[in-house]
This record gives sequence, C-alpha cells and structure tokens, in this order.
Amino acid sequence: MTLSTTLLGSGWHWIAALAGIIAALGASYFGGKKIGKVQQKSAF
Repeated sequence: MTLSTTLLGSGWHWIAALAGIIAALGASYFGGKKIGKVQQKSAF
C-alpha cells in the first residue's frame, strides 16, 4: 500500500510533465503544419 501511494504521490508529477511535453509537441507539430502551408502559399 505504501508503494502505490508513494508512486501516486510522486507519479502525478511525471504524468503532468509527460502531458506538458505531449501538448508542446502537438502544438509545435500542428503549428508547424500551419506555418508550412502559409509559406507554401506565399512561395507560389
């Protein structure tokens, strides 16, 4: 029981960090796609 509570207590930090990383990657991925499309339109 102590092991699971310790993992849950410190685990949410890791979950929050992972969620933040995934959100940042997703934002930069979709943002990059939008910027790429805009650059393609201006290039032609």
